[in-house]
Amino acid sequence: MSHMSKAIDEVRAAATKDLKAKGKKPLLTGSRWCLLKRPENLTDNQVDKFVDLLKCNLKAVWTYLLKEDFQRFWEYQSPA
Repeated sequence: MSHMSKAIDEVRAAATKDLKAKGKKPLLTGSRWCLLKRPENLTDNQVDKFVDLLKCNLKAVWTYLLKEDFQRFWEYQSPA
C-alpha cells in the first residue's frame, strides 16, 4: 500500500504542475492528505475537498480509486 500511496502522490504532484503550466486553477493544491488517507480517517474539511475532487476527472482521483479497490485485496477471505 505504501507503493500505491507514493504513486498517488507522484501523479498528484505532476498533475498540479501540469495544471499550473496550462494556466488553469490548481484544483489539487491542498489535496495531498485527502488522497493519501483512508476515507474513514478524513476530517470534515478533507471530506469536503475530496467531494469536490471526485467531481473532476483527474488522473490523481483515478489513482486514488484504484488504490481503494486494491485495499479490498487485504480484506478478501477465501470461501474455503
